[in-house]
This record gives sequence, structure tokens and C-alpha cells, in this order.
Amino acid sequence: MKMINWFKHNWDKLLLIFVFAGAVFIRVKTYGNPFASIGMNDTPGYIESAQQPLLSWQFFTSQRPPTVPFLYKIFQPQSGYELKAVSSPAAIGKRVPLSIQPGFTSVVFSQMLLSILGWCLLVWVVFKNLKSRPIRLAAALLILFFAFSPQLADWDMVLSSESLTFSLFAFVLALTIELTHRLTRQGAAISPFTWVLFGLWFLSFIFWVFTRDANAYMIPVTLILLVVWLYFVLRNKNKRGLIGTGLVIIFMAALLFFQQTTMNQSTRWEKPFIANLIGNVLHYESRLEYFVKQGMPYSEDLGKAIRGGVRKDDYTNFPEFMTWMKSKGVSTYTRFLMNNPFWAAWVIFRDKDGFFVTNLQPYFSADSNTRPAWFETVGNMFHPLSSVIILIDLLLTGVILLVALHRPEKDIVAWALIFGWLFLGEILLLFVSYHGDFYSQNRHVLAALVPMRLSMWLLIITISDIALR
Repeated sequence: MKMINWFKHNWDKLLLIFVFAGAVFIRVKTYGNPFASIGMNDTPGYIESAQQPLLSWQFFTSQRPPTVPFLYKIFQPQSGYELKAVSSPAAIGKRVPLSIQPGFTSVVFSQMLLSILGWCLLVWVVFKNLKSRPIRLAAALLILFFAFSPQLADWDMVLSSESLTFSLFAFVLALTIELTHRLTRQGAAISPFTWVLFGLWFLSFIFWVFTRDANAYMIPVTLILLVVWLYFVLRNKNKRGLIGTGLVIIFMAALLFFQQTTMNQSTRWEKPFIANLIGNVLHYESRLEYFVKQGMPYSEDLGKAIRGGVRKDDYTNFPEFMTWMKSKGVSTYTRFLMNNPFWAAWVIFRDKDGFFVTNLQPYFSADSNTRPAWFETVGNMFHPLSSVIILIDLLLTGVILLVALHRPEKDIVAWALIFGWLFLGEILLLFVSYHGDFYSQNRHVLAALVPMRLSMWLLIITISDIALR
């Protein structure tokens, strides 16, 4: 009888174990050799950055953000890395097959492992914080199909920042969901394990922020959420919560300050800045005039050197321009965007459909040795190619916020805070990723598009769960 009662109350958890096992088996077995990889134009920069002393100032101010170089540093063999297979989709005929590259086998395998762990953790957290058992299982299947489809899994084989960006985001989102639900339930009586989870969340957030510089702009949105939470803490006169929330706000502000300082003192923003000048400034007389008025040295020879591109680096032969760019370039371009908010928003609206026209990595072509063709078709169902996702996210986020106002139950309020944080963060990530670098915009905006696609499914799941109560 006890066994029957146990099964009656836990059949969904038991089924989830089989779902996990099947999904991980499919993920590992259907993508060919888990040690095969492909390099891209940014890969040599990660290798070079990994040569800097760990946790030194040079490590944080090198030409690439430190998270990916940290991974390369951990697994660097004594013989070093030998990058033999490099693909450049912007150049016709440069796609090359996946291959076993000396030194990179541990890196690419760890990318796959972190992806599996991150997405499985997200599945478990969403599962345990939903009420309806059928919705729980549907959520598990949906998220796992979303995560292990080629649209995401292919990136685990590319030696770039995308794989860690997506997997660390899964860790951050999972811990954010769990912590928000725990804090709304526990109130003043915060358990020691909740503090442990916060430590893991902060660590995951740090690694995610330093995967791509644009990710740091999620910090201001997080600070907004913390200020909202601080309001509830003050209203309930929760002294422990007040101290804890205050410390978190300080830590997050310090993280933003440190990230911005190290980025500005590095050289990794210089080529994106030049690309933005080429694409958004030099071809427009009024915009060029604005930058000249802001102190930018300019001449016909300098303009020709800049238009020569970021690979020739001819602009570095103009010392006055280099001095101005290093001291005032980023701040000037930021003011340019702030002074032209309608244009900055309109170009994103204009190009939004172009962001969604593809959802697959462009670095290697799939064949029977990498993954079955049917998996790509299935993946397109979970990674839609339409920009209407943005509107759907906005409408569904509004729905759950209204539900939280009319039914302020603890778990509904938690979901409302989470989805509000997600939507604001996704919009800001889209803006910064698009305007951060004129080149490779479709790849850069994936940092926002993947969360947007995921949010749509999570919103549908959560609203369905609330409606079925």
C-alpha cells in the first residue's frame, strides 16, 4: 500500500527521470562525435586571452571577455591549441567540416556538458514550481526539445561564446526562478540553503556577464527588480531581508562598475566602434558632423583608412584619432544613440524580421554524421522564424502581470516578477547587441532572441498552469 501511495504522489517525478534520460541520450548520440569542433574568426582571440595570468588585470582587460578564455585556460594542454578547422560564413567557400582539433576536445566536450546540465536544471526548477502535473511534464518536454534541438545544440561545437552564453543563461534563469519563488514563500525566514542558492546564482551571473560584454546590461534590469523587491521588504518591515537585499544591490552595482571599467580599458570594443563608424556614421554628413563637433579628428585620409575595415587597421596610423577614440569614443557613440532614440529604435524595428530569418549556426553544414535532418525540422517548431514573438512576449507578460495584480498569490507574484525581469532584459539585450557592433548583427542578437523564444514557451506554460487551477 505504501508503494502504491508513493507512486500515486510521485509518478510525475519518476516519469521526469525517464524524460531526462531519454533527452540526454538523444542529445549525446544524435550529434556525432562529441569531441569534434569548428573554429571561427574570434577563436584565436580567446586562445590569446587565455595566455594572460588568471585573475590578473590583464586577464579581464584582454581582447576577449574572460569567461571563454577561462575555460580555455582550464583545459589548455602542454602542447597548446592547434586550430586547424576555421570557418568564415561571410566568405564564400570558407565552410569546413567539423573535425577533431588538437587541444580543443576537452573544451568542446565541456561546452556540451555545461549545456546539458544548465538546461536540465532549468527543466527541474520549472517542473517543481508548477502546480498541474500534466503541465509540468509538458513543460519538461518542451524545454528539452527547445534546448537540445540543432538550433541551440549546434553551437556547442563552435569555438565561440554562444554556447556558454546560452548554457550559463539557463543556469542564471533556473536559479532566478527558484530564488524568486523561495523568497516570496519564505518571507523573513530565509533558510541557509536559500543563501547557498544565492551564492550559486551570483557566481553563475558573473560568469554569464563576462561571456559577452552586452550581457552586462542585464544588471540594470536586475537592479530594477531588486528595488521592487526592496519595496516589499520595507513594507513588511523585514530587517534581515533589508540587509540581504541591500548587500545584493551593492554587489550587483559593483559588478557593473567592474565590468564597465575593465571593458573600457581593454581593446575589445575598438573594432566594434570602428564598424559602427563605418556603417552608421561616415556615410551620413550630419552624423559625421556631430562626431567632429564632439572632438573626433577627421580628414579625408582618415575616412579612407577607417573605411578600409577593421582587418586592415589602417586607422591606427592616425595617433590623434586613436587618442580620441580611446578616451571618448564609447561615451560619444553612447550619447549619439541617446540623442537619436527614435532612429535607434526604428532601425531595430526595421531589421527585426531579418534577425529571425534563420535560427541555425552558419559555420558548418549538417550531414548524417552530425545530426539527422528531421531534428532540424522539429527544432524550427520550437525556434520560430517570426518576429511576432516579440509582440507575443509583450502581450503574455502583460497578462501575467495583470493576473498577479488581481490574484496576488505568492507564486503568481513570483512568476510576474520573473517575466517582467526577462522581458525588460531581453529588449535591452536586443538593443545593445544590435547597436554594439555593426558587423555580425544577426549572430550578436541571438543573445536576446534565444531568451525571447524561450520566454514565449515559458509564458504559455505558466499561464496555462494558473488557468487550470
